[in-house]
Amino acid sequence: MARDFSPITFFQRTPNALLDRYFQEKHGVLNDITFGELEENGKTAEAIFQVFSALPEPQQAKIEAECQDIESMAHQAGVTALVGEATDFHKNTGFPEAINQQDSFHGKVMWAFLEYPNYWAGATSNLYAENISNSSWKKRNDLPHPPPHVEPEDTERLADALSHYFRKKGCSLIHQFHWYPVWSLIAL
Repeated sequence: MARDFSPITFFQRTPNALLDRYFQEKHGVLNDITFGELEENGKTAEAIFQVFSALPEPQQAKIEAECQDIESMAHQAGVTALVGEATDFHKNTGFPEAINQQDSFHGKVMWAFLEYPNYWAGATSNLYAENISNSSWKKRNDLPHPPPHVEPEDTERLADALSHYFRKKGCSLIHQFHWYPVWSLIAL
C-alpha cells in the first residue's frame, strides 16, 4: 500500500514511547527529548522533527529509510504479514496477542520492528510478493513439458544436491522416504 511519506506524519502516528525506544535502542539519538512527558499531537511531532532535522544527513537518511519501511507495513495487511511470519515460520503463538496490545497500526508495526527484528525481512518480502499484480508476471507458454523424474535414482540425486547446498549454508538435510518424500531441515 503505497503512501506519500512525511516524517512529521509518521512521528505523529507512532506512539511516543515506541519512538523513544526506536531512537534510543536503534540509533542512540534524540536523547534531549523526554518522550514520556510529551503529548501525542501534531506539535509534538513537529518538535521531534526539528531535533531530527539537526542530525547529520547520513544518519537522517538511514533513519528515514527505516521509518519508510515501517510506514509501508502500517496497515492491516502489514500486520497480518507480521502475524503470519511469527506464527507460521517462527512458531510464536503468543505474537498475535502481544501485537494487539498496541492500539494503532503504526504502534503494532513499530513494536514488532523493535521486539522481533528477525521477523521483519520475511514479513515484508511476503507482503510484497502477495501484492505483485498479475500483470507483472510473465507467462511462458513456449517451455517444453518433460515428464517428471520420479525414479529412485532421480530422488537420490536430488537429495544429494539439496544436502550439499544446505550443508554449505550450515544446515543438515535428512531425507525420509514414506509413501512420498519428506524433507526436513535441521540447523546445526
